Amino acid sequence: MRLSVRYIGMGSLMLISALGIPITHAEVYKWVDEHGVVNYAETPSPNQNAEKLSVEAATQAGTQAEKGAEAKEADKATEQADADARYKANLEELKKRCNESSFNLGLLKGDKPVSKEIDGKIVILSPEQRQAEIDSLEKSIQERCTGLQ
Repeated sequence: MRLSVRYIGMGSLMLISALGIPITHAEVYKWVDEHGVVNYAETPSPNQNAEKLSVEAATQAGTQAEKGAEAKEADKATEQADADARYKANLEELKKRCNESSFNLGLLKGDKPVSKEIDGKIVILSPEQRQAEIDSLEKSIQERCTGLQ
């Protein structure tokens, strides 16, 4: 019978531990190091001005620090997702413009007359103007469109 009482006592102790009820009172110290990092420990740092906290205050501070770190990580992830979306949109716009430039280059190199708005008037390009447009587009395509997939 004595053996069973011992097990009941151990069971109660395990239940108290599982519920998180502190059996002893621990001391916790908080200080900020030379790099601005907030530290928590059971013993104070000999080189720092440490503040003694209650276990509840230390637990609360640790929880807030974890939430702050999680929020910073979430912000970083959001910023990265936004940057990725802007990059993708810019890349798609560049591809669109490169396709338009290639199409226009094909028209300029063709046999049919090509017109362009110059000073608010639609003008059919002379052979010299046409060649200048071809040279300009070829340079632009080479600089901006090489390597796009």
